[in-house]
Amino acid sequence: MLKPILILCLLTVSYYCQAQNTWINKYTDPILQDQKGSFSNLAVLAPALKDVSVVTLGEQTHFDGATFDAKIQLIKYLHEQLGFNILAFESGYFDCTKASQLLSKNRMPGTLKDAVFGVWDNQSLAELEHYVIATQQTAHPLILTGFDSQFSGKLSGKYLLSDLAAYLDKVGASSITDQTDWKDFKSAVQRQLKYSNFYKKPLAKDTLLIAKYSKTITNQMDSRSAATDQHEHYFWRKVISNLVYDTKHRYSGKNFRDSVMAVNLLSLITERYPNEKVICWGATSHFIYNPKQINSKGYEDFLPMGDELHQKLGTKLFTIGFTSYEGRAGSLITHQLKKPTPNSYEDLLGQTAYHYAFTNLRAAATAKNDSTVIESRMLGNTFNSMDLSKVIDGLFYIKTAYPPRSK
Repeated sequence: MLKPILILCLLTVSYYCQAQNTWINKYTDPILQDQKGSFSNLAVLAPALKDVSVVTLGEQTHFDGATFDAKIQLIKYLHEQLGFNILAFESGYFDCTKASQLLSKNRMPGTLKDAVFGVWDNQSLAELEHYVIATQQTAHPLILTGFDSQFSGKLSGKYLLSDLAAYLDKVGASSITDQTDWKDFKSAVQRQLKYSNFYKKPLAKDTLLIAKYSKTITNQMDSRSAATDQHEHYFWRKVISNLVYDTKHRYSGKNFRDSVMAVNLLSLITERYPNEKVICWGATSHFIYNPKQINSKGYEDFLPMGDELHQKLGTKLFTIGFTSYEGRAGSLITHQLKKPTPNSYEDLLGQTAYHYAFTNLRAAATAKNDSTVIESRMLGNTFNSMDLSKVIDGLFYIKTAYPPRSK
């Protein structure tokens, strides 16, 4: 009796593996390279991105250099061929907007690294900045912004308070800066900017003072909004609200930051850039949706910003994750990626001759006969079982990972 049962089990495993191979082969296209190493057929993504106005480009961790380089090529394709003119980073709303303003005027290299989080200060970012600068001389410049409530770089510390004071003076609300507590407010903001992305909680008195003055500033701006530039008014209102959110961040639950980032990005899409196509750069873990489809305790009570975006934008949103078969990841300390688990997405792609490939999971989701439950390490380079097509829209495969390139 044992032998028939064993045979049945082997046949079941064989059928399962063939089924997985079938749907992956069906919805996966190889991404080819020319002699210079540039992707030469990214047009295979065009059908998947038809009628899409927001593309999120994730990353397994913040230390996957091959993913960074692939994302930059995708950004160029989306900008030049599909009309995506806004690039929003998982970094400070003020910092990235200020960087865009500075790059459009003085076009000085080195500005972008002072806007985004330090994990992206590498050669890939420098090359992206070079591209952004080059587009400023065209009819369709690539505009930078951020969707994080945190303050991520040196630019906020250098410019935020002086720019705010200048704007208040411009709209006739400079009396705020003459109040006796303005100096204390400035000191509280400076401390908040310094420790914004640290795990240190702000002082309670700073939180109260920032909340008090932010309300005063917002009321003064709103009372003068009819006579001011609406885009500028919107910008400063959002900066002030993010300042208040940031003081609450360390006192709130694990989903607070993602909920604020979702609000920020949706307002960018619907209010600030309603007629533009937007590319988002950040961690895949923020961009996924339906986290309960992931068989991992780490995602049981996590509500990523992507879930809110998915509900509000529907098919206008296309989320792309990245993963690798082999190679190394990390920054100062690197590590070898573990051998893929058998029959995982990475294992099955590794059996092909593809160096790069793209799997259209949205197309797979529409085929009721294809089950996309499979293991993958697209989140944190850690293998988890999940219904892949219910968590993300597309997966970009890179055979060999490597750490970020230093400048």
